[in-house]
Amino acid sequence: MSRPFTENIRRYIGANYMLHNRQIPETIVFLTGNISKKSSSPYLATEVGLYEDTIGDKDIKELASQYSERNGGKERISISKQTNAFRKVMNKVSDEKFSSSDAKTLNLTAEDFYGKDPLSSADEQAPTYKYFHEAEISGTHLGYHYDWRFFQKQISNNYERKVVLHRLAKAWLRFSYTFGLKSWLAHGSLLGWYWNGLNLPWDQDIDVQMPYMSFTALAAHNQSLILDLVDDPDIAGVHLYFLDVSPHFKNRMCDKENVVDARFIDTHTGMYVDITALAISPKSELHRSFEADAKSRLLQKKLRIPGTSKHLYNCKDFHFYHLEELGPLIKTSFESEIAFVPQNFKNILQREYPKGLTSKCHGDWPYRPFFGIWTPLSKCPNDLYGDKCNDRDMILEEEYTRPYRLKRGNWNISVKQSLRVDPYILKRNQGLNSRDCEAQ
Repeated sequence: MSRPFTENIRRYIGANYMLHNRQIPETIVFLTGNISKKSSSPYLATEVGLYEDTIGDKDIKELASQYSERNGGKERISISKQTNAFRKVMNKVSDEKFSSSDAKTLNLTAEDFYGKDPLSSADEQAPTYKYFHEAEISGTHLGYHYDWRFFQKQISNNYERKVVLHRLAKAWLRFSYTFGLKSWLAHGSLLGWYWNGLNLPWDQDIDVQMPYMSFTALAAHNQSLILDLVDDPDIAGVHLYFLDVSPHFKNRMCDKENVVDARFIDTHTGMYVDITALAISPKSELHRSFEADAKSRLLQKKLRIPGTSKHLYNCKDFHFYHLEELGPLIKTSFESEIAFVPQNFKNILQREYPKGLTSKCHGDWPYRPFFGIWTPLSKCPNDLYGDKCNDRDMILEEEYTRPYRLKRGNWNISVKQSLRVDPYILKRNQGLNSRDCEAQ
């Protein structure tokens, strides 16, 4: 599986596996707007067992007959009308506003990072197979950011990729927030948030971290389909995601093939959120090795040194964090959705990206302060500030993102609905509308 193929063969391999080998998920989660004003959460989630109350052929015919009787003998069912009617009922959530003065924090304790059962050293030594595989494509590295089972095509259009990652991030943040899971932005996603509250335009996925105990709660929803019904139907649509938890997540050592503990996968494209759990490493020499290396690097940069190994936690890719760096988590927004970031995010980012907080150029992507966004260098290459640039695409991007783009350190915003028009939904709706017109 971990070898390059052409795009067409990759698509066939994934589709063939899903058709003949993949088991039906046990549950589906409906993620909707919360109509009730009594609840503090703007979202609701309902889990339904897919093996329960299944509808047989006889029941389907009976339902079709009942529909025909109620609609004057019409036998055709308009999918678009039925979907819109359902969404009008389920999708009445208003903007949730919060500011720096009342932004809530999410406490983290040492108990969040280890379970009742200690991580077994025997399990650490057991050989494991690589669980997550990517859609490696011949002649390019881009396939590494697609799950092979759901791969359809490489998304070369930058706008389409941003749309997918935008709704993918929103769906994960809604899901984790609704179920009360402690989770925060990490790695490139945290860096993107730092600059303007958006994903970095060259980033190919979303990265989040969780304490071990929250991750075990997440694992209870393993193999679930998540149906996102929250967004405004005029600009977004119904989207489906698959939660896949690695069976090796308890193995915290010597497993470079399985550094990712779970993925939240967009079933339309195969793009995903990488989810990693933080826990205590059973082997103390790792702590000593980290502290010696970290102290040397941090002293050179005049950064604060994390505390002792007593409250030192790491993922399987050996990124180490001290409890005081992580919590209490700060409530903010990312891609226009409620999100959390670590308390000392600057220290964490400076450790991982030494120039990430100051450098305003990454390859061919300069950050133009006038627009407040990262833009291609090919556009207005002689105006890195941006105030003299009249490029239409850049002006539109600034307008699209203005309602939910962050200024560093400023949380006085509203969490707005998505403004990015999903090209996949536009194509689908055009097809449905044309069918409805033909049927009339």
